[in-house]
Amino acid sequence: MTIWRWASIGLFALMLGFTRLSAQSQGDVYFQQKEYQKAMQSYIRSLKSQSMDGDRYIRYTPEIMTKIGISTFNLNMLDGAIKVFRYINKKTPSYGPAYFYCGLCYERQGKYKQAWQTYLNYKAIRDSDPARDAMKGRLFFLTKQQYERDAKRMAARGPGAPLSFSKQSIAVLDFHYRGSDAKGKVLSAGIASLVIDDLNRIGGFQVVPREKTVLLLTAMGWQSGDLEYIENIKKLQGMLKVGTVIQGQLQLSGSGFMKIHQRTVTFNGAADIRESDFEGELQNFVVLQKRIVLNTVKNLGIQLTASQMDRMKIPATYDLNAFLNYSYALYALDHHQYHVAQNYLMNAVKIDPGFALADEIMANPEIFMATQTTDWMALQTKMNALMKIEPTGKMEDIGYGAWVHIGPLDRLQEMGYYLDAGFIPGSDSREAFEEISFSELADYFFPDLTVGLPDPPDPPGKHYPVDPWFLPDPPPPPHRP
Repeated sequence: MTIWRWASIGLFALMLGFTRLSAQSQGDVYFQQKEYQKAMQSYIRSLKSQSMDGDRYIRYTPEIMTKIGISTFNLNMLDGAIKVFRYINKKTPSYGPAYFYCGLCYERQGKYKQAWQTYLNYKAIRDSDPARDAMKGRLFFLTKQQYERDAKRMAARGPGAPLSFSKQSIAVLDFHYRGSDAKGKVLSAGIASLVIDDLNRIGGFQVVPREKTVLLLTAMGWQSGDLEYIENIKKLQGMLKVGTVIQGQLQLSGSGFMKIHQRTVTFNGAADIRESDFEGELQNFVVLQKRIVLNTVKNLGIQLTASQMDRMKIPATYDLNAFLNYSYALYALDHHQYHVAQNYLMNAVKIDPGFALADEIMANPEIFMATQTTDWMALQTKMNALMKIEPTGKMEDIGYGAWVHIGPLDRLQEMGYYLDAGFIPGSDSREAFEEISFSELADYFFPDLTVGLPDPPDPPGKHYPVDPWFLPDPPPPPHRP
């Protein structure tokens, strides 16, 4: 290619970038002023939709598309916003803000299962993306809200008629600490969590999440000491619908020596109680915790396979300081001290980067705190400021700064069609781009919006039907022999 053609390409790209930046800057002003309808119109114009040879293209960047979706979300056009966010999710899977706001849309619609599944995608987001922590925080919030509703319902309903449940359905309770050292209650929470994690890792057990049990006890107004009475354990078993309850007492000496009295209570008509005692240095917490797990399996009369034993042997962490920080975090979460809890979790992961249990609920304290609310206005204001959704200009993942194809029926399919000399008017036999009206592009995302957003007069053009790709696929036809 000649030097003048390279220069032409650079000049043309610069002109496109200036035009797009100008429209985008105008959109940012409207966005900050919360004039979301005007902001969305400016953002869509900044995409510089073009047509060529009967096909249409837009200049795609996930940040601008996300702001379009957020503007639509604030206009309460939730189906259209979901459509935008899911398009971004498909084209740029590692871009977190689109997942986060897509989850918020589902929440606003009362589709909590879809929101929960959307937030689970945090695992695919970069650690440096603030949306990852926001998704973690909202996932925790939704889960806890559901557990609280379940706890209130179970407490109001009571245990009901005596029923038999599988002995492999288990509730592990925090061990009752009788001493005055607050560290004992904290350790009890951490040990219960590690036992639950081991039972889940072994497989074959249905273990009640610790948070659900804690909330039920709170709803019942019970303390850990109340569960020393077998009648209360039996009531708890009926409400949680489990066949086995693991509980007991914990003692801690000033010299760092720990004693655990374990009770394994199974129900099959009458209660079958099996008790065991363990003791050892706090430094050897892993050994003590594993003995509780093995003793539970033994009391249930279950023989583990070699692979199950191998999975059980893997410790969540070997480091006592990491474990103590994790235990303090759980205790803080139980008492709604979210900022404190996140600092403890960050310490735990810093000490032991392989501590997966701590990493699963670790987030930036400020971001995590902002997500623990039902106040939509406060949540949006805080998250928009924390995420700072700005153009990155990064050429990673498919689509950054790319011309992407808008098919008539195949709904914004990926093309990865980048700007090159073939797109420059006059550089070859192709025709020059022709500007498309705002409403024609907007129809793809939010067909109900164009009535409220008048465009300058345009000659009548062909409008393709909207493919509602956010709806589930139709069921398969019935089988015919």
